[in-house]
Amino acid sequence: MRQLTRAIGTVLAATLAIGAVTVPSAAADTPEPSERQQLLSLITDGGPVIANAAEAALTGTDDDVHTFVSTRLPFMQETQDRISVQQMLNTGGPATQQAANTALSGDIAAVRSFLATGWQQAWKDDIRIQISRLQTAATGPAVKQAANAALNGTVDNQMAFLDTGWQQAQDNDDRISVQLLVNPGGPNVKLAGNQALSTSIDDVRYFLRNGFQVAQQRDEETVTVSQLATLAQSAEGRSAKFLQTAQDAASQAVAAAAAAKAAAVIAADETKKAQGSAAQAADAASRAASAATRAAEAAQTAIRSAQAATNAAREASNAASQAAWAASKAGQAAANARSAAADAANDKGKAVAASNAATAARDAPVARGPSPTR
Repeated sequence: MRQLTRAIGTVLAATLAIGAVTVPSAAADTPEPSERQQLLSLITDGGPVIANAAEAALTGTDDDVHTFVSTRLPFMQETQDRISVQQMLNTGGPATQQAANTALSGDIAAVRSFLATGWQQAWKDDIRIQISRLQTAATGPAVKQAANAALNGTVDNQMAFLDTGWQQAQDNDDRISVQLLVNPGGPNVKLAGNQALSTSIDDVRYFLRNGFQVAQQRDEETVTVSQLATLAQSAEGRSAKFLQTAQDAASQAVAAAAAAKAAAVIAADETKKAQGSAAQAADAASRAASAATRAAEAAQTAIRSAQAATNAAREASNAASQAAWAASKAGQAAANARSAAADAANDKGKAVAASNAATAARDAPVARGPSPTR
C-alpha cells in the first residue's frame, strides 16, 4: 500500500506538471510562454512519451515547433495520460485496478476524469481493504484494536496505521505471545523466551517460529495445551498474512502481464505506421519505442510480483505447518484427558490426574487451523 501511495503520487505529479505547461496563466500581466519555452518545459516535466518527441521537435524550425504544439501534442498527451492510468493499474490494489480498467476501456474523457479525481475513492477503498485484511488475519488484541481505531478514523489515521502503526501493534502481540509461552514453561523455555523479550523483535519472532520448540525439547516436558494454542494462533496469523501477500502479488503479476501484452501490440502497430508514412514516421517510431519500453517494464513488474507471490506462499506454508503441528499436539492433550477420565472411572486413585488433565484441556483456547484469506 505504501508503494501504491508513492506510485500514484509520482504519476499524478507528472500528469499535473504536463498539464501546467499547456494551460496559459490566468494573470493578465504574465506573458504566455513561447512555443519553444513550452517544449523546454515538456522535456523536463512531460513524461517519457512527450519529452522525447518535444526534444526532437526543438531541433527543428519554428514551423516544426508550431506543428508539434498545435497538432501533435494533444495526441501525445492522450497517449501519456493513458500510460499514467496504466501505471496506477500495475501498482494499485483491487479497487484501483478495477477503476483504472474501467477508465482505460472508455474514451479520453474517462481517462482524464480518473486522473483528476476518479482515483481518489478507489485509493481510499484500497487503504480500507488493506487494513481490514490485517484485522482479519490478526490473532492478537493489539493489531485488532489498532486496526479498528484506524478504520473509524481519518485517511491520515489509516495511512499512519499502514505505515508504522500496524507493525508496532504486531510487535506488541508477538511479545504477548512469547510471554504466554514463557509463563508456564520450563527453565530453558523461560531462559530463551526472556532473552528474546529483552532483545530485538526479530529475536521475538524467531522464538515463536523455532526457538520455543527447541527450548521445550531441551526441557523434555510435555507442552501444555494453552502453550500449544498460543503457538498455533501465532502461526495461523503469519500464515494468513503471507497468503494474502501472495494473492496480492499474483494479482499484480496478472495485471502487469496484461499491460505488457497490450503495450507489445501497440509497439507493433506503431512500427507499421512508421514504415508506411514518412510524415508520421517520427511520431510513430517514438510511440513504438515508448510502448516497447512499457512492455519491458510491465514484464519486469510481473516477474517481481510472481517471485514475491512464490516467497510469500512458501512462508505461508511454513506457518501453516507450524499451526497444524500445534493443533495436533493440542488434540493429543485432549485425548490424554479423555483417557485419564476413562481410567478414573475404573480406578479412583487416578481421579486427581484425570481432573488435572481435563482442566488443562478445558481452560486452553481451541487451537485452530489457518483461517482462509479473503
